[in-house]
Amino acid sequence: MLETANDLPPSLWIPGNGELLERVFSNLIDNAIKYSREGGRVLLQLQVEQMANPQPS
Repeated sequence: MLETANDLPPSLWIPGNGELLERVFSNLIDNAIKYSREGGRVLLQLQVEQMANPQPS
């Protein structure tokens, strides 16, 4: 069995093209799960940095 967990802020906002970001993250997570050994762990972590002028798109 593979363990999955995330350590992401509840109100996460990442600037950029939403569709492309979804595709990138989906692919990374899918590959992490697919190529993890049995009994492995997939953990999502994100480091939040301040932006000078954050503007949601």
